Amino acid sequence: MPVSTPTLYERRSLVNLNKLFGRLPIRRKLGIAFAVLALGPVALVAALATQVTVAHLYQIAQRALEHDLERRLVGALGGGGAHAISPLHLRQTRVFWPDLSNV
Repeated sequence: MPVSTPTLYERRSLVNLNKLFGRLPIRRKLGIAFAVLALGPVALVAALATQVTVAHLYQIAQRALEHDLERRLVGALGGGGAHAISPLHLRQTRVFWPDLSNV
């Protein structure tokens, strides 16, 4: 028997949806397709928004920690002057928090 090569359409389809949803009427199949196409972009935007929000929360927490540490250190050292530790020094030493830039 001769072996036929698959057509372009057969090569593209990874899953045969007719076999998967063969017993469903066309209205149900169209409803499923619409739901998948409508929820795909929503899920993508939600994932991106979550990443941006988490990064923003880390920045807010870092600023609050810098502010609290600066107030505590300046108050403990008698009001500032040459003995006060700057937030820039704390950020460069990374003693009080880990590097969260790759999270």
